[in-house]
Amino acid sequence: MTATVPAGETLAPRKKLGLLGVMLPGLAQIAPAFNLFFTTGVIASLAGASVPLVFLISTVGFLATGLSLAQFSSVYPSSGSFVTYISRTFGAAVGTATGVITVLGYIITFSGIYIFVGDYIVTNVFGVTGPHVGLTIITTIVYGAIVVIPVILGLQFGVRVTIVLYLIEIVVLLVISLSVLFQGARTGSAARRSPGRPARRRRTSSCRSASRWSPSAASRRPPRSPRRPPIRAGTCPSRSSARCSSAG
Repeated sequence: MTATVPAGETLAPRKKLGLLGVMLPGLAQIAPAFNLFFTTGVIASLAGASVPLVFLISTVGFLATGLSLAQFSSVYPSSGSFVTYISRTFGAAVGTATGVITVLGYIITFSGIYIFVGDYIVTNVFGVTGPHVGLTIITTIVYGAIVVIPVILGLQFGVRVTIVLYLIEIVVLLVISLSVLFQGARTGSAARRSPGRPARRRRTSSCRSASRWSPSAASRRPPRSPRRPPIRAGTCPSRSSARCSSAG
């Protein structure tokens, strides 16, 4: 039985999510903690000081992808996302294969992430250092249930929970960053020294030579005797003429 629409009216999709609800789940999945703990360290180990340039170059691809999805969503308005766009462009067979591969990839990827998070919680939160396979499995199952429950309760509830957790994540990262900036210069790795002991500064040779000389030090030095002229062959000073004659 189909619903009838009065004359002059059309069925319009009910809007459930706004712009913020669409953007923040994607941001919460890829940034900022995920990039800080997994991506930035790898990039820094390979690119060194060129990390900002790498992020700028990747921003070009990010903007191109965003503009492409925005254009597709205006041409093919659907909740199927890129699977719908691929199906409308290349055919149903290609779209179905893409969807199946994507689902399998998500299953494999998130399974690895859940196991990693479970092992991380057991090792760093519970402080277990010995064999802990069983505890890791239990922790992973509990973590997976906590993640899945908001999805089962509804889309809007899941998005709201994601937004709250994302804001908490940003606050924690800001606190850590500010603590490193304000305390790292005094007691961090930038200046490793005992407390209460001033840091030593290395002086170059020019600084050392300049610091050794001062007017007061020069005034305390004894005056040097005038330099005597060298004795030439066949000549003798007047005081040592007898010695020169006897030596000759």
